[in-house]
Amino acid sequence: MTCHNDVPEVTMSLPVPAKSARINPWLKSVHALGRRRWFLGPSRFLTKIDVRLQRATHGRRSLVPLFGMPSLLLATTGRRSGLPRSTPLTYVLHGRAYAVVGSNVGRREHPAWSANLLADPRATVTVAGATVAVRARLVDGAEREQLWTQLCELWPGYLTYATVSHRNLRLFLLEPVGEQPPADRPPRRS
Repeated sequence: MTCHNDVPEVTMSLPVPAKSARINPWLKSVHALGRRRWFLGPSRFLTKIDVRLQRATHGRRSLVPLFGMPSLLLATTGRRSGLPRSTPLTYVLHGRAYAVVGSNVGRREHPAWSANLLADPRATVTVAGATVAVRARLVDGAEREQLWTQLCELWPGYLTYATVSHRNLRLFLLEPVGEQPPADRPPRRS
């Protein structure tokens, strides 16, 4: 797995909500931190805080956009419990779909949300407070390599996560179902 990490400007050209698309002076520093193994601990802590923040604000607020990266809140159905489960994720747009990676912040096991999607690919995505229904598809082959490169350009920490987890990180495309707005702007608020 290779990734070209010397092109952080790519994240600024992604079609993301306007607040996240502003040039961010923290971006280079955050990318540098994401490549460091010692940053796994703080990353996990920040992820827990971000989960609580996004749940409390129904996906309207997140820590991730503060660093110039897009963020969504994925809601799945627990494969064993049948209960709703949500998790914040960074993403890149691929056409009208959201590409996400099951990194689990470098842990050895796949994240529960990815197993939930394999069991039931129906989910919802909340971006900037607006929710859309999606259908998940596990990505492989050349399409996976293309998306992996884009995701690593967005967050170089994925390379570290893949190395320390000793597993092939799952990549999913979350494809909107039904009539949806163009992917270059967030969906309307419900």
